[in-house]
Amino acid sequence: MKNFINKNFYSTLIIILLSSILNVFAQGSNNNCFVFNGTTSELSLLDNEAANVDAYGYFNKINSTNNSITVQAWIYLISDNAGVKMPIIYRTVYNQDGSLGTSFSLYVENNRGYFTVGNSAPVSTPEFPAFQWIQLTGIYDGTNLKIYYGKNLSESLETSPGSPYTNGNGLYVGKSDEGVFKGLIDEIRIFNIPLDENNINGSGGNGNPAEKFPSSISEYSVGQWSFTEIVNGLLYDQTTYENNLHVTGINQIYPSKNLPFFVVTSTADDPDATIGDGSAVSLNGNVTLRSAIQETNALGGTQTIYFYIPGNEPYNIVPGSALPTITDPVFLDGTTQHGYTGSPIVKINNSSGYSLTLATSGENNVSENQIGGILISSSGNSINNNTISNSVVDGIHITLGATNNLIGSLASNNITANTGNGVLIEGANGNTIA
Repeated sequence: MKNFINKNFYSTLIIILLSSILNVFAQGSNNNCFVFNGTTSELSLLDNEAANVDAYGYFNKINSTNNSITVQAWIYLISDNAGVKMPIIYRTVYNQDGSLGTSFSLYVENNRGYFTVGNSAPVSTPEFPAFQWIQLTGIYDGTNLKIYYGKNLSESLETSPGSPYTNGNGLYVGKSDEGVFKGLIDEIRIFNIPLDENNINGSGGNGNPAEKFPSSISEYSVGQWSFTEIVNGLLYDQTTYENNLHVTGINQIYPSKNLPFFVVTSTADDPDATIGDGSAVSLNGNVTLRSAIQETNALGGTQTIYFYIPGNEPYNIVPGSALPTITDPVFLDGTTQHGYTGSPIVKINNSSGYSLTLATSGENNVSENQIGGILISSSGNSINNNTISNSVVDGIHITLGATNNLIGSLASNNITANTGNGVLIEGANGNTIA
């Protein structure tokens, strides 16, 4: 007997495959994150404004019968921000003595994640680097306080959250009296049970935490914010509790998997492996300053180049030949380099000419680097708080027709020990030297 497959089977199969592909692309295109600027960014909701005032009142409140909680967050640090206690999410409450405290708090300090409940001692993760997606999960089951780094348990502590609180105050993300978060947040989830290890979603790598959690635990979800978009000044809670957070100081929303910046991770001088593919990985497998500039020029539009070179000082970038002329707006930010404490520590020095050339694009911002000479032939650039020294040519050379450049208007540059002039302005008007 011949095997017979109905033509409808193939049609159905094709429809299913196309539907699956479209769903994958739809999920990827809708997976965003908020940029927290480290100064003003904050999300908040006072208890008396909440759609459900007691959404988190189950945890450690007087007369509450449930003292369990799970808090999850997917974060991406931009720089180490050493010495700053950076809150991710916490809830403030009024203690029985009238003082203000917290019922739970998840935060980062010195590249470690921390979780506390009440006035307990914190549990923490190992140190982790900036510029990669990290998943943190804090759990309290009524007896044991735990924190997970990815899917791995980092620390467990038997503890009590202390005296139950009387009234709630508010829920906050990204800012407190002790510090402000600097980086990206992709998703935050809260459950009113202690998740077991099998239900800790470990998909935070590459900025894709938004996989659905098992339906078996969905009824325990009391907060889920996906950081996809801001609607009427609010970040919407995806749960039935509808505790939508007021948004302050969020001006940028990025696609989590395709972040619009590059991070220099090598002092080598290798070129971009594939120019224009959206990745600045060079032929040596890392991102060099040369490969980053090549990729920003190819992509067009304003880009940012950060520095996060491993190891200890010195961080000397010595191009074997002139670096590519910067032809599209770029922010070259040396403050993110590991070990930065307020003075430039990344050094860029071309021994045969200018180390950087800013041309045609304008609106470039070069900040907190040690540079051996800058040639500016475009307008609207900003050069602040750099050490510009040991150039075999001029420290800064502004060519004819380049106007409205701001040299040190925000923070003074240290321009010294250059072979030519400190600053040479070649018949150009409207430039500011401060």
